[in-house]
Amino acid sequence: MSLGSWQPQIHRLEARWLEEFIALGRQEPLPDLNAALDDDLRHRGALMALTEPAWLEAVQDFDRAEIVALMRFLVVAEATLPGWEAGAGSPVIYLNHLLKRRETPLDQDELRWIKAHTSNRFLPNGPL
Repeated sequence: MSLGSWQPQIHRLEARWLEEFIALGRQEPLPDLNAALDDDLRHRGALMALTEPAWLEAVQDFDRAEIVALMRFLVVAEATLPGWEAGAGSPVIYLNHLLKRRETPLDQDELRWIKAHTSNRFLPNGPL
């Protein structure tokens, strides 16, 4: 019998999670997320599978800096935390599209940072 890692069901993003993710995403360099997150949050990788509307509703009142910090956290989480892989369904893509719609797209340094910290070929623009 094999034991997988248990992941709680997630139906919406909680503000307290987003606040913690943003705080971590603002740090330079980002800390080791395995050490920085408590067990509960480390096992919340299922939130990466939430729909675009769920993510956009959760961040509707966030400013650009908060969204970029959240994106930074999610990029590193996907790259380093087991169960956080999202591929073409990454919320980073949704957040990038939101910034473009707001006419505040990522700048070249931010785009380079994402590319340097991910192996997800879909980030930040999504599938072609």
